[in-house]
Amino acid sequence: MSDVEREIQMLAKASKYDLHPSAIKRLAEFLRKYNTSDEYRRDLLRDIFSLVQKQYGSVRLIDKTKIEAAINTQENKLHGSFEVGSSSFTQVVELNRVPKVYVDDISGELISSASPVAYNRLQCLNQRYLLARRRCFRCGLFQKAIEQRLSNDDLLPLLLTSAMEGLDPSVQIAVLGLILQRDGVVYLEDLRGEIKLKFTDNSRVTNHCFVGTGCMVVVTGFWVNGALQVLRIDLPPAERREVTLRDVGTSTDLFGLAPSDLIGALTEEKRSVQNVIIVMAHVHLDKTSTMSRLARFFERMQGLSEAELRDVTFVFTGDFSSIPLHFSDASHLPDIFDSSDRLQTLLDGLGRCVTLNAPTAAQQSQFVLIPGPNDMTVLQGFQPQTPIAAHFAKGLESRIKRLTLAPNPCRLRFHTHEMIIARRDFLRDFQQGESRYEWERYRPKESTEGAVNGGAATASAASFERVTKTILDEAHLSPNIDEAVLWKMDDALRIPVLPHTMLLCDSTEQWECHYKGVHVLNPGSFAVNGTFLWYTPADGQCSLSTLE
Repeated sequence: MSDVEREIQMLAKASKYDLHPSAIKRLAEFLRKYNTSDEYRRDLLRDIFSLVQKQYGSVRLIDKTKIEAAINTQENKLHGSFEVGSSSFTQVVELNRVPKVYVDDISGELISSASPVAYNRLQCLNQRYLLARRRCFRCGLFQKAIEQRLSNDDLLPLLLTSAMEGLDPSVQIAVLGLILQRDGVVYLEDLRGEIKLKFTDNSRVTNHCFVGTGCMVVVTGFWVNGALQVLRIDLPPAERREVTLRDVGTSTDLFGLAPSDLIGALTEEKRSVQNVIIVMAHVHLDKTSTMSRLARFFERMQGLSEAELRDVTFVFTGDFSSIPLHFSDASHLPDIFDSSDRLQTLLDGLGRCVTLNAPTAAQQSQFVLIPGPNDMTVLQGFQPQTPIAAHFAKGLESRIKRLTLAPNPCRLRFHTHEMIIARRDFLRDFQQGESRYEWERYRPKESTEGAVNGGAATASAASFERVTKTILDEAHLSPNIDEAVLWKMDDALRIPVLPHTMLLCDSTEQWECHYKGVHVLNPGSFAVNGTFLWYTPADGQCSLSTLE
């Protein structure tokens, strides 16, 4: 170990930080750039640890990513490019930094904890139920006890499945639970049990959402002969962001990496109108047409000044290969190496494209890589997806100074502004998820246009709005329990508080809508149409663009 690394460890220990070896190595590289006195190096180290404290608060385990962020900030200060304490980059919330948000089953309060909580499948489904039930009672449409029905006919009693027996068949009720189907029979399941649903010609299923196995639904109807005779099936209501925060308080972190100084973060955010996030989805690096578009795009980016490029975050989502890349069976080792080498080669090509056409961006801008469903990750085929393994991006990392390998879905924070980016074929998957049910028999025949925005819309736009409403009403990015979910990381799929912006990177054309105060967009396919999103988080301005 070098003298510089020993000095780093000593000062880190004095500052009560536990540095990862890669963080120590990165700090040593940074300090060797400044071949000055020992005292000056110690001052630089103190400044770095001060920035880490401001950015990450009481967190003591510091990895390379956190050190890299602090070093970038320190270098910008040294070069006089922005004021002390400001931040020119967007933060990526790592999977292990997503808060554990749950409903206390006794008090009903929403609680956020930074300590790890290992949930199994049943516990996760119970929490989805409790979160939905909490929203139902807070929306003002339901009441808890059937005895209150006589005093307030406008509010339906929202009952448990265990409270059905003995009900008057003429009393209309509502039940919240998971929708299931076995042997052609549809059931509703909650914490206490399950009941059978009976459909008639008067039954209606919402046509504004997708309803698949395991979706949380509210069924209204009458308890007749041991079954719930369905009047209507809807999704639980979404709760606006400001309503949730008013209840739990703005100091409670429901998203991840919340700033410790909210007022200061808001002030800094308003001054950062020059910061831009550019999102490209479906970046097929094995396609000549994609690489040609990327070359033309970065040639134009090189025309920006160094200060302007310092304030740009480029976000690329997969799939990074048009041909799915998978880890093969252990009996086919050559296939494993071929797929691994292929992904590394493709990412190397991206690095060469950036450095050749926009060398300033490679040094100054931030780059975020989000895997697609068919990209090679450690736990392939599960949701959420872990980031692309670091060894695949070694060549890319050597060419791009500020690179972050992010999970899918990815949470981005820009000061107080919260943004979710998810890459998945939502429309196709949701349509398949409800195809086993005969919902069309019970859906109104009129057009489903304007489900979210209330205005005229095309049939495809209405479908996208149904995707939006399904995700936000379910408050979950993977509501169908038939899908492979990594249950111990289910928190990364939940949406306990609605974000400011949500990008659903579907393999369809560009689209956007607003629902419950959330701006929802799809940047389209860069590989197919050369489309991308230009976004300024300080004011929420979005531009769905096309590379000509």
